[in-house]
Amino acid sequence: MTRTLLASLLATTFLAGCGFIKVDGLPSLSSGESSASSGQASGSGQASGAKSTDKELLELYATIDYTCCTQTRPSGLAFFQKAGVDHTGLFKRGNVDPEWIPGWSNDLSTIELMNAFAQAAVNRTWQKQCFADYEDYRKGWAAIEGKHRPRFEALRKQGNYYEQAAGLSALLSDVAKEAEQKGLKLHDSHPMAWVGLPYEIVAALFQVHRDTGHEYALADYVKPVGDQVEKFSRFGRPWSEDKTFERDAFCAYAQVTGTHHTPKLPDVGGWEPGRDAPARWPVAAERHAEVDKKLKSLQPQSTAALSIQGWKIPRLEMGTLDREPKAPKLFYTAPYTITAVRRDGDKVVIVGEQRNTEPFNYDCRSTGVIESYDINNNPIYGRNCKVGSKTNIRIAEVTFVDLPASMQLAKGDEISFYGDLAREDKDKSVKQTPSEVVTSRSYAFEGKHLVRVKREGKVVHSF
Repeated sequence: MTRTLLASLLATTFLAGCGFIKVDGLPSLSSGESSASSGQASGSGQASGAKSTDKELLELYATIDYTCCTQTRPSGLAFFQKAGVDHTGLFKRGNVDPEWIPGWSNDLSTIELMNAFAQAAVNRTWQKQCFADYEDYRKGWAAIEGKHRPRFEALRKQGNYYEQAAGLSALLSDVAKEAEQKGLKLHDSHPMAWVGLPYEIVAALFQVHRDTGHEYALADYVKPVGDQVEKFSRFGRPWSEDKTFERDAFCAYAQVTGTHHTPKLPDVGGWEPGRDAPARWPVAAERHAEVDKKLKSLQPQSTAALSIQGWKIPRLEMGTLDREPKAPKLFYTAPYTITAVRRDGDKVVIVGEQRNTEPFNYDCRSTGVIESYDINNNPIYGRNCKVGSKTNIRIAEVTFVDLPASMQLAKGDEISFYGDLAREDKDKSVKQTPSEVVTSRSYAFEGKHLVRVKREGKVVHSF
């Protein structure tokens, strides 16, 4: 029986090698491994050798547990030598634990028998601790869910897009912070790190953006989980009702990642995937394969729930290249200082102004003094110039059908928004003198999404 081995705990994907069975990105075990149920202390193979009655061996076995070697990789021989126990004729002295050393055999060398002896003691005690850690993990998350799920359910019924999306994003951040404070964090490569309420909140955020046509704004709302969305998409799901499956999935992957409290399973014998090992593992190969199969069957649901096509929305101020085929009139534009707000039935019409002023030189005269030379060694004379200003004014009239219910916009506020460009006028000359040039251009937008509101230089609303 062998232990699952992840290719790398730092990678975001699981790799296959050395005869692994690879199930759609989930690490698995070799097809040649033996099996046992992780929920019971009995292996599927027949234990070899008689049950030992050797008091010295039984006492040594009882002293070894997983805490012996979380930082280093010892050998079985080291345990015997440290305890002063003679290993002569080890096989004939009997199998101290047939349930956890089903491969005890006189075909093994004394070194292999000592490694199996130590590994079995480690595996048995680590499994007990992992089961306890699973209960602690579920209890901790149950407390978080009990506290925050009523808020989650209320937000799902919220009719205003902005209130629902902003509320879900804030809830996601609160839940993540509380889980971190309580130490309920598994390694990123552990599939169960993405299960439960956080996944449900992320899925709800995706759903509300799909339902309301605000997909292009989704990235800002999932910032509390950043680049972890890909992991939610692969492994995320609600908790199932099958507690044995959840526990075995928890410990199957914790064997190589550790739990939120306990380090990964120590390796005494150095057995590799695809090779039989005398000691059984906390989660056996057959059970691990069953867990992988079930996780694979659930993956399409999370992938579909968190699937939104990418959007290419140009900024108005940067031009109109690389348009979005699904929304060819959509732009992001900012900032506009509000000059007027009025209601038109159920709609809100906002007039905003954007100014950009740059200096320019005029009435320049040579000083007759050489300041430098060009690449052809021609002299470059200094100049005295007057400085004028050139101002471009953009005036936008934006009509919103929906806005945050709890927000009141006022003159002087500064807004950023997405909107469909309904009209664009040509530049008009407002002022033209040698020292000052002012032009303006007017736009009309169908407002699609209010991104940010600043008041007196401070962000007061962000959506």
